[in-house]
Amino acid sequence: PLAHLAMRPVTWQVYYLVAILTLALMALVLPNLRIQSAAMPQLLSDSQSTILGQPIPISQPRWEPRTPLAMSRSRLAVVRVDDQLYALGGETTDGHTVANVDAYDLQVNVWRSREPMPLSLANLAAAPLGQHIYVAGGSTEATETGTELISDQFWVYDIATDSWSQIGKLPYPLAGAELLAVDNALYLIGGWDGQAAQREVWRYSPPAEGAPAADTDSSTGLAEWALITRMPTARAFFGAVYAKEEIYVIGGYDGQQEEQRADAYMLSTNTWRELPPLPTARGGLRLVYDGLDIVALGGGWTHSLDTNERLDLNTNVWSNFPSPLPGEWRNFGAAEYRGRIYLLGGWSGDYLDIHLQYQSSFSLLLPVIKND
Repeated sequence: PLAHLAMRPVTWQVYYLVAILTLALMALVLPNLRIQSAAMPQLLSDSQSTILGQPIPISQPRWEPRTPLAMSRSRLAVVRVDDQLYALGGETTDGHTVANVDAYDLQVNVWRSREPMPLSLANLAAAPLGQHIYVAGGSTEATETGTELISDQFWVYDIATDSWSQIGKLPYPLAGAELLAVDNALYLIGGWDGQAAQREVWRYSPPAEGAPAADTDSSTGLAEWALITRMPTARAFFGAVYAKEEIYVIGGYDGQQEEQRADAYMLSTNTWRELPPLPTARGGLRLVYDGLDIVALGGGWTHSLDTNERLDLNTNVWSNFPSPLPGEWRNFGAAEYRGRIYLLGGWSGDYLDIHLQYQSSFSLLLPVIKND
């Protein structure tokens, strides 16, 4: 009989086993590598985040690619005026802030450069009102000491003349705030002042079209801001949107952790009400009203996210839908037009030039039948 031989794996089997185990380990670990540690995130810059390379969006129903940004950047502001999207400022490679302003024509799918902002800014707040775009606060890139400077400047861009003017100053420097236009007024909400998240909601009323420039306090240089209320909790890098006579404030970062809290402020009664919280805490998100629901997009500062969420305003119930960039996608810009949401730039393992369109709602035209 043959002698008993010990079973020994051949060399190729060893390599094969090691490769399988390595791939299995990467599958478990890699999604979480896209997320910074649960310690306090870098609030004003993505330059210290681990670079894993540009992600490839996952094909999902309702999502379509559009013409990308000319420059990869996060922490930009995006607003819509008529059928034009405007991408303002942001942070690009190595933490450099930029002053670039680019306009995207939704009808012909083309980007055009416009007059840059007077100051390079990231984490800025912007809102359109009439044929003007207002920019409040933001941050500049780190100095030699490694400190980012937070701006207290308040600017306006005239679309017709492609020019910028300084209006004055904010009540104090702010980054990661939100600026909303409601009727003929602007509302500056929350933000980070360099030390802590803020609760205040300020209102500014620009002059009417064709009227002289608004007065500025000559002693302080402040624009005429009025403190009208305070949020129930302090927060920055949250989402805010106006819908159905209320300002919705959702998610964000409170200085310690990402937030799930959602609140609504009724302008006519000067009262707040608490809403059902986000199912998942989100900081660095964007909030959009699509005409039916409020949509919370992105986040993932300290934990992995695979979905976006929408709030049904009739039932006050949250639901979710898949994200084309699972893991993290934060600090991008977003705007809505005719039931479509446009998402631009941001951070997901690298600075992104991505431009995606999401079909958020549909309009169905029914024929009118008359009986003669």
